[in-house]
Amino acid sequence: MNHITDPNSHIAIDQGRAVRSRIFHELNLLAPEERGRVWHKSSGDRTAHYLEKLRPAISEACGATWSIRELHRFDAVFGTEYTVPETGAAIRIPKLFVESENVPDSAHHEIERLCWSFAPLRMLITVAEWHPAQFPETSSRKRLRERWDGFIQSYDRSLRQWGVRRNGVISIMVGECGTDGILRFYSYEYREHRSSFFPGPDEEEVTVIGPAPKPS
Repeated sequence: MNHITDPNSHIAIDQGRAVRSRIFHELNLLAPEERGRVWHKSSGDRTAHYLEKLRPAISEACGATWSIRELHRFDAVFGTEYTVPETGAAIRIPKLFVESENVPDSAHHEIERLCWSFAPLRMLITVAEWHPAQFPETSSRKRLRERWDGFIQSYDRSLRQWGVRRNGVISIMVGECGTDGILRFYSYEYREHRSSFFPGPDEEEVTVIGPAPKPS
């Protein structure tokens, strides 16, 4: 297949890597007990940590000059402003849409919203019993990836039939506290300019954060 490669496509890839790395770094800085409290206490605590406490760090990582919670039904939007030379009017330009979903079986709704919209980087952060190495009986990895990836590819294929070719990135981060009590994230992304998944159609990048003990 011949791909049209936009020279600016690397910008979204680099920003996605920077945002993920910054989130992991901030979680690493937490003491294990605090990390465990954030992770286990409630789904609302996890979302609040990502989108409130980490919002300045995420803004810095993606070069945003503004960020707003619950904007146009996105959990958070990060962006910059463009000034129209002729009028001096400031226009908000989104750089990153973030959706945080704590029920992985309903995360396809967030995936759909991210596909239907456009910013250079669109990110889903969710949680699941993901990897069969930790959850051999209940691992949801294969089932969820087939569902999510099928939707993303089908939507992109439909756009291309209409002559629409994007060069953004849809990034997916799945947090998992394993049976060993270790918090890990499994991350992958869909690179629209190549219509392909990175690191692969059946692979994720694994980041070990550290212990996240359940509060006593």
